[in-house]
Amino acid sequence: MSFDNNLNVLVIGSGNLGMRHVQALGSVNHELTILVVEPNISAIKRTKSILNELDNNSADISFYRKLEEVKTKSFFLVIIATTSIERKDVCKKILESFSVKFILLEKILFANESDYYEISELISKCEVDVFVNCSMRTMPSYLQIKNYFD
Repeated sequence: MSFDNNLNVLVIGSGNLGMRHVQALGSVNHELTILVVEPNISAIKRTKSILNELDNNSADISFYRKLEEVKTKSFFLVIIATTSIERKDVCKKILESFSVKFILLEKILFANESDYYEISELISKCEVDVFVNCSMRTMPSYLQIKNYFD
């Protein structure tokens, strides 16, 4: 998979966390094409409002209500900021339908233990690098657990 100077980024979900990802991407000093998939129209409006406040938004940003509407098939980065309940199905659709170099998963990954094994196998097969952003790692209770094992 080759990428040129203009990188394609797909963001699934523009709720609280997804909106912040889009905001950060919109302020990056690099040519980006950002595609945002969000079924909730009020979340789309809120994200667009945040983007309008950016001073240096040079990204090409488009919004879709359904993943099936996205025609671009190759992405440098996919950020999946959905609920854990729907994340497995979204991951499967992404990995089966698109060419992806990196995936960033948000929050607690999946709702069921079996989902971890299923998606792990698919990730290995597709040879995608996946990262997890778990903001809870900074909470005091998580830090106590970490300190216990250090």
